[in-house]
Amino acid sequence: MRSLMLRIFFMLFYNRLISFTFLCTALLLVLINYFLFQNIASYLFFISFITIITFGISHGSLDQVKGATLLKYYNIENKYLFYLCYILTGAFFFFIWYLQPTLFLVSFILLGAYHFGKDDCYLMQIKENIFTNLIFLLKGLPIILTPFIFHFSETIHIVATITQSNDSSFINFLYYLNEKNFLLIINFIIFIIANTIIASRGDKINYFVEFCALNIVNFTFTPFIAFAVYFCTLHSLRHYLSLIEDLRINTYKEALRLFYSNLIPITLLTITFILSFGFLSQSNLSLNDHLTQISFVSLGVLSLPHLVLEVLYDNTSIS
Repeated sequence: MRSLMLRIFFMLFYNRLISFTFLCTALLLVLINYFLFQNIASYLFFISFITIITFGISHGSLDQVKGATLLKYYNIENKYLFYLCYILTGAFFFFIWYLQPTLFLVSFILLGAYHFGKDDCYLMQIKENIFTNLIFLLKGLPIILTPFIFHFSETIHIVATITQSNDSSFINFLYYLNEKNFLLIINFIIFIIANTIIASRGDKINYFVEFCALNIVNFTFTPFIAFAVYFCTLHSLRHYLSLIEDLRINTYKEALRLFYSNLIPITLLTITFILSFGFLSQSNLSLNDHLTQISFVSLGVLSLPHLVLEVLYDNTSIS
């Protein structure tokens, strides 16, 4: 009982520490940008790309461990079935991007928002109700909406880069929301709604800190850099923390063994895929735009199988 209480205490402590790390990272980068190294943004773009395709994307490298656990739960002995389903799901989403880029982007936004919103509630005391999943979706939307508020033109440019179009109904809709100042209003309303499912006062403060940090980093930096800061600190670190609980990891040695045996090979494989995609999809885009397209399309392709696995895992008695 005592060991369980200590485990819960340390999990909560590290969860708070992750929020604090996100805030400190945002503030540190702001200070460096304004007072020490005013051209840091040009360097941060490439650093952001590298961290996204390595540390950021690698937080899903233990999906195969969860997949093996699921197969065992359903008494399926063929372990290659997981890899086949995982790859086919990602390939399906890739072909959606190839054929209907706007549909891909809208789907990616909704999937990503739900995933971010749900994962960022990890270890929070949540008031469950019939709208909980919808609120998870709403809670994750500010990660996508905030860049539009502070850097609308640059964010629209990213949208156009991903959809390979400067003129679409979706882009026109975003212009309409921006002209009417609806994006800022929606973001504020979402913050209020998201607070309704958070039961603990401490968790509400935690969420407020994260929301402030998200706005600070988006106000200061371009959308791509701001997303990288969020994705590679708050989201990825919290996901790693959740894996400790989901996979019943009890010691640092066990954690290191598990991560070492899975993280490195899967990450290298993912990087190979991303770079191959970048090489094969050569276009007349600028280098920065091309890297942006590679990053977000790759994240989208990997997000669908990752999210499907998370949902299946969470809805079994394993979790």
